[in-house]
Amino acid sequence: MIVILPAIVVIQCICLSFGPMLLRKFPAYVPLGIGLTIICTGMFLSSFSKGLTAYILLFSVCMGCGIGFCYLTPVVVGWEYYPKNKGFVSGTIMCGFGLASFIFSFIV
Repeated sequence: MIVILPAIVVIQCICLSFGPMLLRKFPAYVPLGIGLTIICTGMFLSSFSKGLTAYILLFSVCMGCGIGFCYLTPVVVGWEYYPKNKGFVSGTIMCGFGLASFIFSFIV
């Protein structure tokens, strides 16, 4: 089970540029919707897996890919609206991601 988080991070880094690439052609809700759909599908399918290997593969690949789609999309949109405050926008969005993880880790 210790392999899940590093696998998520590696796959997230691989898929990180897909969200901003889609953002050039579509509105922001398209890459976010794709990412969230991938995350939800991965969680749903991994709940039906019979073995540990299938669970690790489904969960880590889908979570990493989904987070990769969703992570930079709000940053790029924020940079477009506030081009002179890119550091503040990036910091605020990253703080939101971290704070949400912190809060929901206690709930779940």
